[in-house]
Amino acid sequence: MLLMSVKPIYAKLIFEGRKKYEFRKKIPTLQYNSRVIVYASSRVRAIVGEFRVGNVYYMSIPDLWKLAKEKEGGVTKKQFFEYFRGYSHGYAIEILAPFKYPKELTLDEIRKVIPGFNPPVNFMRIKGKLKKVINDFLLNIDA
Repeated sequence: MLLMSVKPIYAKLIFEGRKKYEFRKKIPTLQYNSRVIVYASSRVRAIVGEFRVGNVYYMSIPDLWKLAKEKEGGVTKKQFFEYFRGYSHGYAIEILAPFKYPKELTLDEIRKVIPGFNPPVNFMRIKGKLKKVINDFLLNIDA
Protein backbone atom coordinates (compact mmCIF):
# COMPACT_ATOMS: atom_id res chain seq x y z
CA MET A 1 0.00 0.00 0.00
CA LEU A 2 1.31 3.43 -0.99
CA LEU A 3 0.54 6.99 0.04
CA MET A 4 0.66 9.41 -2.90
CA SER A 5 0.50 13.19 -2.67
CA VAL A 6 -1.69 14.86 -5.28
CA LYS A 7 -2.67 18.50 -5.74
CA PRO A 8 -6.28 19.00 -4.61
CA ILE A 9 -7.53 19.91 -8.10
CA TYR A 10 -6.20 16.63 -9.49
CA ALA A 11 -7.55 14.63 -6.54
CA LYS A 12 -10.98 16.11 -7.26
CA LEU A 13 -10.72 15.09 -10.93
CA ILE A 14 -9.63 11.56 -9.96
CA PHE A 15 -12.65 11.05 -7.72
CA GLU A 16 -15.03 12.59 -10.24
CA GLY A 17 -13.75 10.01 -12.75
CA ARG A 18 -12.38 12.73 -15.04
CA LYS A 19 -8.68 11.93 -14.58
CA LYS A 20 -7.81 8.43 -15.72
CA TYR A 21 -4.01 8.70 -15.47
CA GLU A 22 -1.61 10.13 -12.93
CA PHE A 23 1.63 11.38 -14.46
CA ARG A 24 4.93 11.21 -12.60
CA LYS A 25 8.60 11.79 -13.28
CA LYS A 26 9.63 8.91 -11.00
CA ILE A 27 7.70 6.11 -9.35
CA PRO A 28 8.38 3.19 -7.03
CA THR A 29 7.73 -0.34 -8.23
CA LEU A 30 3.98 -0.67 -8.68
CA GLN A 31 2.03 -3.88 -9.13
CA TYR A 32 -1.21 -4.09 -11.08
CA ASN A 33 -4.16 -3.66 -8.68
CA SER A 34 -1.94 -2.18 -5.94
CA ARG A 35 -3.79 0.08 -3.55
CA VAL A 36 -2.84 3.77 -3.55
CA ILE A 37 -4.08 6.04 -0.77
CA VAL A 38 -4.44 9.65 -1.97
CA TYR A 39 -3.22 12.55 0.14
CA ALA A 40 -4.52 15.89 -1.17
CA SER A 41 -1.76 18.41 -0.55
CA SER A 42 -1.75 22.09 0.41
CA ARG A 43 -4.98 23.70 1.50
CA VAL A 44 -6.76 20.33 1.91
CA ARG A 45 -3.89 18.53 3.69
CA ALA A 46 -5.76 15.26 4.20
CA ILE A 47 -6.10 11.68 3.06
CA VAL A 48 -9.21 11.82 0.89
CA GLY A 49 -9.58 8.48 -0.91
CA GLU A 50 -7.88 5.71 -2.82
CA PHE A 51 -7.59 3.98 -6.15
CA ARG A 52 -6.14 0.81 -7.64
CA VAL A 53 -3.19 0.80 -10.02
CA GLY A 54 -3.94 -0.28 -13.57
CA ASN A 55 -1.29 -0.38 -16.27
CA VAL A 56 1.88 1.64 -15.76
CA TYR A 57 3.52 3.18 -18.81
CA TYR A 58 7.05 4.55 -19.24
CA MET A 59 7.22 6.63 -22.42
CA SER A 60 8.77 9.61 -24.10
CA ILE A 61 7.13 12.87 -23.06
CA PRO A 62 5.46 13.40 -26.49
CA ASP A 63 4.00 9.87 -26.35
CA LEU A 64 2.81 10.43 -22.79
CA TRP A 65 1.08 13.62 -23.95
CA LYS A 66 -0.76 11.64 -26.66
CA LEU A 67 -1.99 9.30 -23.95
CA ALA A 68 -2.97 12.23 -21.74
CA LYS A 69 -5.02 14.02 -24.36
CA GLU A 70 -6.66 10.88 -25.74
CA LYS A 71 -7.44 9.12 -22.45
CA GLU A 72 -8.58 11.80 -20.00
CA GLY A 73 -5.25 12.73 -18.46
CA GLY A 74 -6.85 15.57 -16.50
CA VAL A 75 -4.18 18.13 -17.38
CA THR A 76 -3.77 20.86 -19.95
CA LYS A 77 -0.98 20.74 -22.50
CA LYS A 78 0.72 23.69 -20.78
CA GLN A 79 0.54 22.04 -17.32
CA PHE A 80 1.79 18.75 -18.73
CA PHE A 81 4.83 20.13 -20.53
CA GLU A 82 5.74 22.48 -17.66
CA TYR A 83 5.67 19.53 -15.26
CA PHE A 84 7.93 17.40 -17.48
CA ARG A 85 10.28 20.25 -18.52
CA GLY A 86 13.83 18.89 -18.65
CA TYR A 87 12.72 15.24 -18.80
CA SER A 88 12.78 13.03 -21.89
CA HIS A 89 10.60 10.27 -20.41
CA GLY A 90 7.97 9.88 -17.72
CA TYR A 91 5.35 7.58 -16.26
CA ALA A 92 1.60 7.29 -16.56
CA ILE A 93 -0.23 5.34 -13.87
CA GLU A 94 -3.67 4.15 -14.92
CA ILE A 95 -6.25 4.93 -12.23
CA LEU A 96 -8.76 2.15 -11.56
CA ALA A 97 -11.70 2.08 -9.13
CA PRO A 98 -11.25 5.53 -7.56
CA PHE A 99 -13.08 5.80 -4.25
CA LYS A 100 -13.50 9.05 -2.29
CA TYR A 101 -13.82 8.48 1.43
CA PRO A 102 -16.99 9.84 3.08
CA LYS A 103 -14.75 11.85 5.42
CA GLU A 104 -11.11 12.90 5.39
CA LEU A 105 -8.17 11.99 7.61
CA THR A 106 -6.46 15.33 8.15
CA LEU A 107 -2.76 15.92 8.58
CA ASP A 108 -3.47 17.34 12.04
CA GLU A 109 -5.25 14.10 13.02
CA ILE A 110 -2.30 12.04 11.77
CA ARG A 111 0.13 14.25 13.71
CA LYS A 112 -1.79 13.65 16.94
CA VAL A 113 -0.64 10.02 16.69
CA ILE A 114 2.63 10.55 14.77
CA PRO A 115 4.08 13.91 15.89
CA GLY A 116 6.17 15.56 13.19
CA PHE A 117 4.77 13.39 10.39
CA ASN A 118 5.35 14.90 6.96
CA PRO A 119 3.45 13.62 3.93
CA PRO A 120 5.52 12.57 0.94
CA VAL A 121 6.33 14.92 -1.92
CA ASN A 122 5.65 12.02 -4.30
CA PHE A 123 5.06 8.53 -2.85
CA MET A 124 5.83 6.61 0.30
CA ARG A 125 5.21 3.04 1.38
CA ILE A 126 2.65 2.85 4.17
CA LYS A 127 4.03 0.92 7.12
CA GLY A 128 4.41 1.02 10.88
CA LYS A 129 2.44 3.65 12.80
CA LEU A 130 1.11 5.26 9.64
CA LYS A 131 -0.38 1.95 8.51
CA LYS A 132 -2.12 1.58 11.87
CA VAL A 133 -3.47 5.15 11.78
CA ILE A 134 -4.88 4.68 8.27
CA ASN A 135 -6.32 1.23 9.01
CA ASP A 136 -7.98 2.49 12.21
CA PHE A 137 -9.42 5.45 10.30
CA LEU A 138 -10.80 3.19 7.56
CA LEU A 139 -12.33 0.77 10.09
CA ASN A 140 -14.14 3.63 11.81
CA ILE A 141 -14.98 5.77 8.78
CA ASP A 142 -18.72 5.15 9.05
CA ALA A 143 -18.84 5.29 12.85
